[in-house]
Amino acid sequence: MLLLTVGYIISFSPHTQNLTAKAATSLYALKTLKAHGLQGTALWDVTHATLVSQLTYASPSWRGFIKAEEIARLNAILFKARRYGYLLYDTIRDAILTCARKPT
Repeated sequence: MLLLTVGYIISFSPHTQNLTAKAATSLYALKTLKAHGLQGTALWDVTHATLVSQLTYASPSWRGFIKAEEIARLNAILFKARRYGYLLYDTIRDAILTCARKPT
């Protein structure tokens, strides 16, 4: 007879907190790059390679477990990047869909 007792709840809150902290440092680095003259397509490419890839990495495995508030926090980071001119609208729309889509 196999007895299994699970005493912990799966939570991805620490993961999303870590992502938001990493995103803050990425946004600061992008701000510095922009201040030093990086602009246009090059800036968008760097943003996608750093910030967006951090936020969407392995998202199919954890996006079904995060709360609505955590999705909103991740989306707020993407909107901030868009507001500062680091992302194009199409990129942010695709990234939000990747983060928010629930597995079927």
